[in-house]
Formats: sequence, C-alpha cells, structure tokens
Amino acid sequence: MNKHSSYENHEFKFREIKNKDYNLIKQWIMKSSIRDTILNSDYSKITRRKWYRNYKKDEKLLIYIVEEKQVYGMPIGTTAIRIIDDDVVEFMGFVIGETKAKNKGYGMKIIELTHKIIFNKINSKYSYLQVNCNDRHAVKTYISSGYKINSFIEKEDKDIYIMRAINKNKKMDL
Repeated sequence: MNKHSSYENHEFKFREIKNKDYNLIKQWIMKSSIRDTILNSDYSKITRRKWYRNYKKDEKLLIYIVEEKQVYGMPIGTTAIRIIDDDVVEFMGFVIGETKAKNKGYGMKIIELTHKIIFNKINSKYSYLQVNCNDRHAVKTYISSGYKINSFIEKEDKDIYIMRAINKNKKMDL
C-alpha cells in the first residue's frame, strides 16, 4: 500500500497526514472519546517530529485527513487503518474533529470510503476494530456499516467489543 496515497469521492478527499497536521489531529483527538485508540500515542509526551517520524517508519499504518468537499471545503477529521497481513486490516477508527461537522451523517460516509480502501484497494478479506462496549452510538454506527460483534475482551479495565466486517467480493477460505 502506497503511503502517499489519496482517495476521494464526490464528498470527501482522504489525504495522507503530513507533519504539519500534528496540532490539528492532536486537538481533534484530545476532544474525542477514542483518543486512546486512534493513534496509540500520548500526545503530552511526544514531539511532532518524533510522532511523524514514527508514523513514516510504520509501513503498515495509514492515517488520513478527511477533507469534506461540498459544504465546508476543509478538513473535518481523520481516519486510520493498520494492515495486519494480506487478509486482515484493523480499522483503528475515525474522528470527526470539527464541531460544526458532527452529527451530520459523515461517520457512516467516512466508514464507507475507508471500506473502499480496505476492501478494494488493499483487497483485504476482512476488517476488524475494537470499540468500547459502552459507546452505544459507535457500536450502532459500526453495525449499520456492516460490522458484527465477533468477540469480547477486557482491556485496561474497559469492556471492548471486537467487531468484524467481511469483504463480500472476496472468496473466503473455509
């Protein structure tokens, strides 16, 4: 997967993060309920240079800025995926960071475009994610976008669902 990729449809452009995006992403994530999972970084202890250098070294991690094209014409959030192997991609989540863009239905649309990357560009057999069981809105959104609860774990004293979506266009080995 090319680290310098961008993807778009009529409504969004996903572009790979740049070093200059650090402060914007930090601001969005610090306001977000998933700040501990999307980038797995403690922003109070990591410098921009180190954060970006670590990202560039990690060939399996892809983080995109989500630019909304029709209404706001600006970045509204971020989405991240990690390629585990040829068949599996972890959808690390998304953040709609711009307050004015929240509750507009963008979440489902961001997941849909992220799925096109996972299932059409990467050609993964399935995608999985981890979500806090208490985040009912997120669980409902993921179920509506094709994820099913696959298992349950306890992680750092939180109850977590492992959810999975299958690439319906790819033959599965049984």
